[in-house]
Amino acid sequence: MIAPMDDGKSVEVILIGQEGMLGLRAMLGGRTYRYNSVVQIPGNCMRIQAKVLQAEFDRCGVLQKRVLIYTRYLLAQTTQMAACNRVHRVEQRLARWLLMAYDRVKRNEFPMTHEILSAMLGTPRSEVTIAAGAFRRSGFLRYGRGKITILDRKGLESVACECYQILHEELYSLR
Repeated sequence: MIAPMDDGKSVEVILIGQEGMLGLRAMLGGRTYRYNSVVQIPGNCMRIQAKVLQAEFDRCGVLQKRVLIYTRYLLAQTTQMAACNRVHRVEQRLARWLLMAYDRVKRNEFPMTHEILSAMLGTPRSEVTIAAGAFRRSGFLRYGRGKITILDRKGLESVACECYQILHEELYSLR
């Protein structure tokens, strides 16, 4: 999910994958949404009308419990990513983003461009290219033709800021 700014810049505010859902705001009664949702990595999803989902949520069953647990994770992710985007270097944030994407798609290779990563990290494309180049030289990843392959997950973890580990632990506490 991307927050657009009036000057045309944008930054990712949350990353949603197979662990979550889009439309939480609508299900909780929100009518409008200022943020853009962009599918970065192809995959499958299910779709359900908000009013149907809201009715099931209101029954206070298993769905409500799972949605509230996921909401807790989204709050943690939003808070942590705001701090991360403010205080950590591009290299650390790029490593965090790649690891979070891997955790959601469960594969080492996925389609991604420096332009998209630039928008996700809220940083100029040239800085993403420099950071990705350093990762390539270190043997952490390979990229080309709109595709990134993670070669050394542990290497990326060694560069990522503490935000990745905090969010990783929070994500896996959902189960």
